[in-house]
Amino acid sequence: MPLNTKTSIIGWWIQGLVLLIPDRLKSIMNPSRRRILLQYQGEQLAIIWPGQTESQHSDKFQLHSVDDQKRLRKQLSKFSKENHDLVLCIPASNGLRKTIQLPLAAEAELDSILKFEIDRQTPFTPEQVYSGHRIISKSRATNSLKLELNVIPKKQLEPQLNRLEQAGIVPQRIELLNESPEPGINVLPQQSRLDEQAGPKRINVLLCWMLIILIVITAAIPFFKINQAIEQVKSRIELERKDALEVNALRTKWQDELEKQQFVGQRIGSRTSVTVILNEITHLLPDDTWLSRLLIRDNSISLQGESAKATALIGLLDQSEHFSGTRFQSPVTTNISTGKDRFQITSQLTKQEQEIAP
Repeated sequence: MPLNTKTSIIGWWIQGLVLLIPDRLKSIMNPSRRRILLQYQGEQLAIIWPGQTESQHSDKFQLHSVDDQKRLRKQLSKFSKENHDLVLCIPASNGLRKTIQLPLAAEAELDSILKFEIDRQTPFTPEQVYSGHRIISKSRATNSLKLELNVIPKKQLEPQLNRLEQAGIVPQRIELLNESPEPGINVLPQQSRLDEQAGPKRINVLLCWMLIILIVITAAIPFFKINQAIEQVKSRIELERKDALEVNALRTKWQDELEKQQFVGQRIGSRTSVTVILNEITHLLPDDTWLSRLLIRDNSISLQGESAKATALIGLLDQSEHFSGTRFQSPVTTNISTGKDRFQITSQLTKQEQEIAP
């Protein structure tokens, strides 16, 4: 009997076995997890139970109340941890979503590259945030990788987690709110996630799978008597291909390293045009003005310092073709020791400058 005919018979036979598995056993082996959503509303914690929508929820708890803590834990105990995820939902305004495009070769070291992107594209360092990502698409035609990055500052999130922990509640997921019913990106650090599947449920699932595998192997042994001559030929081919595969692996590794170097080189090279912005600011600001801080990030620029007349700076910067939408980021105050105005100004770079800014 030809080998492809044997393979077809085996596939048909395994499909038949799958059809014979009871639905209850299938649900045990592959349980669908439901979501219990937690969301702070001021001092209260609102709960959206499985099957409810945001407009339907009516359960709210005061976490500083011992009675409310007990009532919340009692209601949560009705839901099995094996089939439910406890999700802390954070308003989108308290976090940051960004779509990032990288070379396809960056997937091999995505975690380290995303730390660089967080530092470059957000006002935070990787140590100041909880972050998570999801790959949106891959394209070999354009050699690109598109992904979504979610970031939540720790200083906003950790007080909420501490209050939950004091109430004896530990979420399994932390997500930014979105309009989609699909689960969002979990920003909870991997080491902090609870492995709720470890326990009797997981052991039972494992035993069920082992039983099915043993049945399949026992019944399928007659179909797997491979011709010895074919195996010998395969062995010789594998030995002869070994050197070729090693060369190909080295070539692939070299290409990946070259792409990474080119990517880093492009990022570094894009920063040289900052001198254009610095030169423009130097000519615009009067001699009685000095800066203590200058920050250029994405398509905006932030200036902080002192001036004899800070209110005139807005008009000076708006006269430039390089800046638009200039405004004070905070109220102007007076430095008693110098008699000058303290200011903090933010402005948007024009389209021309956005193309060259780092």
